[in-house]
Amino acid sequence: MAMQDDARVVVAFNDAINRRDLAALSALMTDGHRFIDSAGSVVDGKPACVEAWRGFFAAFPDYRNVFDDVRADDAGVVEVRGRSECSTEELAGPAEWRVVVRGGLVEEWRVSDPFDVAGLGTILGVWAHPDDEAYLSGGLMALARDNGSRVVCVTATRGELGTPDPEAWPPERLAAERTDELARCLEVLGVTEHHWLGYRDGGCAEADAPEAVAQLCEVIERVRPDTVLTFGPDGITGHADHQTISAWSTAAFDRAAPAGARLLYAATAERRVAQWRALNESLGVYDPGYPVVTPDARLAVDLVLDSTTAARKVRALAAQATQTTRIIEALGVDRYTAWVGDESFVERSRPDVT
Repeated sequence: MAMQDDARVVVAFNDAINRRDLAALSALMTDGHRFIDSAGSVVDGKPACVEAWRGFFAAFPDYRNVFDDVRADDAGVVEVRGRSECSTEELAGPAEWRVVVRGGLVEEWRVSDPFDVAGLGTILGVWAHPDDEAYLSGGLMALARDNGSRVVCVTATRGELGTPDPEAWPPERLAAERTDELARCLEVLGVTEHHWLGYRDGGCAEADAPEAVAQLCEVIERVRPDTVLTFGPDGITGHADHQTISAWSTAAFDRAAPAGARLLYAATAERRVAQWRALNESLGVYDPGYPVVTPDARLAVDLVLDSTTAARKVRALAAQATQTTRIIEALGVDRYTAWVGDESFVERSRPDVT
């Protein structure tokens, strides 16, 4: 109910914008209300924000927002997708809003331009185990494929140790099942190119690193990616395989990636930590000392999935049934969808070579 109430507050705030109703806007703002535009400019405090809206309405009297998708979470954050309409061309077009609601009032109203997946070009993802690719980049991959971009996925191991019941799922049997599951998952996402590196689950740190880097160099030289996605040095959860894949991928990228290519590390966005801390702790997602938290302002990709893409990502994850069936049943589809509904990456600067 609280999430529905927060969504209604956001819709009412936007209705006041569309009516150019300063009194209604003021009544829906906290005293410390903050407005942030798509360029990152900030207006702080209710009086300053009301005056800013007064000037904006005078300058652009036909401006209005149309919401297509409104999604609230249990931390008071409402994500909105839609478009702005205005005779001034630079103010019109697709838009996204992230709104923080506190006590039935709007604390922060942030406007951003929609994520342009086409700008990533050909994408190569390098991951440790089946399901890493879907959890960390499933929505991004689906959007890229729908846009006509090439997406190639590399997986280092078959995840044969990924079970709490090794008697029912001995490594050979689980490896075979997870191989099939990953194929079904990638089919849902529209990804048709996949490569296995052939390493042992849990054993990447002990593998021959030069050989692994050489394999990845061959893939990079063949694919010629514009963007490489992988783990950061922290490995997201602290898993040693994840951290090793980060090191291999980074070394291969520096050696073989085309000029101008980007290396993006999966990141834990700061805004999500408090929201999901209790659940993540109950599930044992992170090793002690993790996650390493990234401030939202540092994110190169901060993707909040629309409802259609989020549902598709959940279908892809559900295809990896040995890993996801129990947790989806425990959380319920709606909560699970919200839990996996964001994907965030930071950009790793390529070192200068002199």
